[in-house]
Amino acid sequence: MSDPSRELVTPTPSSPIPDFVDEVLSFPDLVSPSYWLLLIIEQVCGTNPVEWVTEHFSGDWERMSTASSALEHLADYHEAMAVELRHARETYEAGWTGEAAAAASAYFVRLEDAVNAQAGPLRDIAREVDNVAQGMKSTQATLDSLIGMMLDWAIAAAVAAAAAAASSWTVVGGLVGGGSAAFSIAQAGRVWMQVVQVHGNAVSMMNAVVGLSAGFLGSIHGFSTQPLPSGSYTNRQLP
Repeated sequence: MSDPSRELVTPTPSSPIPDFVDEVLSFPDLVSPSYWLLLIIEQVCGTNPVEWVTEHFSGDWERMSTASSALEHLADYHEAMAVELRHARETYEAGWTGEAAAAASAYFVRLEDAVNAQAGPLRDIAREVDNVAQGMKSTQATLDSLIGMMLDWAIAAAVAAAAAAASSWTVVGGLVGGGSAAFSIAQAGRVWMQVVQVHGNAVSMMNAVVGLSAGFLGSIHGFSTQPLPSGSYTNRQLP
């Protein structure tokens, strides 16, 4: 016999991509003007404003991942509890026979099945919640990249506008600088539309998982048909 509660360990978030791999994939950021600008702001203010904004856009993926881990542990607990119930039943069945024993066995078999049946739906919900968590993390990374790109174009537009103003006394310099600024502004606008699209996809993802989770929750009904005992088992066939 063992204690099923050993499965109820502290839940932890998990990331599909290790941090060091994430850093390697983000290597192009090192040549981005906005990357260094935001790094300086973070050192001064203690917060990266883009990361703060994108987290509020996409959600806290670590909390969702932690919830998924908790659901997995809860499923493990139900499976372990069902195993312990079966072991206990098999132990007393080895030395107890008769109608009372048969009635007790029938009751505990139903209870084992009811407990074990909870694990499947809990794992299904955990999987969907984890998918959302990883989607939130990817969405945040995508938004970070897009907003950084938009800031790069904004910086380029500002530099071009300043250059145009400084060289406006020459016709060519003013035309080139103004055209470059207009181009950079247009590119920044296109990137912003991508940001809006990514955010829309994230909202659709959340709506989808709400529907799936509702369906899985509807299948967790074992204890409504086989309620848990309020105390120790009492066989009514015994005097």
